[in-house]
Amino acid sequence: MADDGKRAQPLGRAVIAVVLAGSPAGAVDRVEAVGAVSCGGRVKSYAVDFLAPDSEALEAGAKALVRELEVDRRVRLSLDGRSCAESHCSFRASKGQTYRLVAESERVDFDQICIVISRP
Repeated sequence: MADDGKRAQPLGRAVIAVVLAGSPAGAVDRVEAVGAVSCGGRVKSYAVDFLAPDSEALEAGAKALVRELEVDRRVRLSLDGRSCAESHCSFRASKGQTYRLVAESERVDFDQICIVISRP
């Protein structure tokens, strides 16, 4: 029985390492509603997986907030790995398709970095 305890210890450490690696710091938020605003706090990069509820034309934008007010900060946005001009992307969503949106900033001089998904 003592051998089983010794073998379980490294397995327990491996489980803890997997749990820590999957911590919220590296998590991707999931959004399923048009009109949704999803914010990631004081981070350099924030990702959202958007599951399109319908097939329609949509827009996505990225913004920075300080004390819940939008501020003029340089925030980049990409859609499925492609850069968007001026932090805005227009795209045709297909029902049931998932799209990855990533907002990024070189400096973290804001309270929140947010991604907005809306109709044009």
